[in-house]
Amino acid sequence: MNISFAQQVTNKTQRLQHAFTVDVEDWYHGAIDEEIKITAERRLHYGLGSLLELLAEYKIRGTFFLAGTGSIR
Repeated sequence: MNISFAQQVTNKTQRLQHAFTVDVEDWYHGAIDEEIKITAERRLHYGLGSLLELLAEYKIRGTFFLAGTGSIR
């Protein structure tokens, strides 16, 4: 009997409870040089959208902590 991955995830989530958190910040937040922070390419949209779509597909909820200028946008 083959069970789809989505069904396996659903079966497991009915039995287990987990906490899922994400610390969201762009790559340049650790930079000391203010010029780098001002001119840096913003990259949050590259991976964050894909992550949110994947979580929505499997009906997984989590807590997202937004740091720095990412919280403003």
